[in-house]
Amino acid sequence: MKGSIFFMPDRGRWAVSWYHKEPGQKKGKYYTITRYQGQFMPCTHYQMKRGKVRLDEKGRAIPDKSRCQGYAIAGKLRALMQGRWEQHQKGILQFRMDEFTGKGWTDVLEFYETWMKEKVEQECKIATIKGYWSYYHNWISPYFNKHPIRLHEIKSDMLLSLLNFIKTGLKKKNPNGNYGKTARNIMGAFRTCLEFAEECDRIPKIPTFPKKKSYNLKKKPIEWLTDEEYWKVIEKIPKINCPPFLWLYYHFRRPGEACVLKKSDYDMVNDAFWVQRALSARVETNSTKTGEVFLVPCDPDFKSITKRLINENPKTPYLFVNPRARKKGKRYSLESLRNIWYAACDKAEIKRIWVYKGMKHTSCTNYLNKGGTVGDLEMITGQTKESLKKYAEITLQRKRRAMSKGRENILDIRELHQKNVGVL
Repeated sequence: MKGSIFFMPDRGRWAVSWYHKEPGQKKGKYYTITRYQGQFMPCTHYQMKRGKVRLDEKGRAIPDKSRCQGYAIAGKLRALMQGRWEQHQKGILQFRMDEFTGKGWTDVLEFYETWMKEKVEQECKIATIKGYWSYYHNWISPYFNKHPIRLHEIKSDMLLSLLNFIKTGLKKKNPNGNYGKTARNIMGAFRTCLEFAEECDRIPKIPTFPKKKSYNLKKKPIEWLTDEEYWKVIEKIPKINCPPFLWLYYHFRRPGEACVLKKSDYDMVNDAFWVQRALSARVETNSTKTGEVFLVPCDPDFKSITKRLINENPKTPYLFVNPRARKKGKRYSLESLRNIWYAACDKAEIKRIWVYKGMKHTSCTNYLNKGGTVGDLEMITGQTKESLKKYAEITLQRKRRAMSKGRENILDIRELHQKNVGVL
């Protein structure tokens, strides 16, 4: 007969696994039914030995099927499904999975797992997938195990409760950390899950999420180096390791893109680089962070270096080869770039800042400090104006120019007033 009953040890309840193929589908799939008539099937009794609960090899309590009411209910559910299937085969009625996985009966955690496997893992980068699973195991699953509700029952007050649960946990782990941003990321992932639920008609609409002020976000100014500080650090980097750092600074790109830049990405006709790959959770991906492909003109000061690197190490496809890699011809990793950069910061007696901040933040900020516009920087980097605001906010030279211009206007008004009215 179809269907099998299995125990979910992490949730302490029973479920029925059922393989079904909808009409017109080439392949079927396994469904997990966790409710009978809208209610969970919890384990009520566990096996005992000498007054203690018996544990399996993984240290989990072993359910007692002979006395467990939840197991008996799961048996009823499976028998009902088998009966419906037999009637379907006889042509008496049509078998519908919706009867057992009814839209109103969808479990929050079950749907999150389905969304991850069928949507996120198929479309997103590795780092995103790992992050979303981490949010699930550390925050979303513990919360909804304590508050078992159905997907359509989630309201704004429940979301605020979830946010407070996350913030409390994060604050305990790191009292002085910027937990607001992490909490917003977790809630953002959950909102994306609910958007998918709305698309699938599992919920009528997405409930209102907590406002921005609820996250206690701390706005920190970005870290960057002045041109003088940057070149002090570069001077302390061994010459053989300098090219990737110079490429990052001259071309306003991300460290992960430098690690996987290949010789074939250099367009000799246009004297430009095709930036089309990146690193995601240390794994090389065939797309950048935003999914776009960028044609970046080669900086004149880097052209001779590019031509030299293309002719070196003919057996490797990568433009930047780590001379200290275990195998000859291997590329740099983010960790190797970081270690080289930190060592140079220490030698130059410059405060350690992460490679991304030392390169991308530094080049963008100094560009604006020297008179460049946000519009031009948007064209160069491919970032939106909104994301570039953080650079414009801390450019001292721009502020000084604006203040001096404002002072000139004030003096002009003062002189005009003195001529017409008298001393101000």
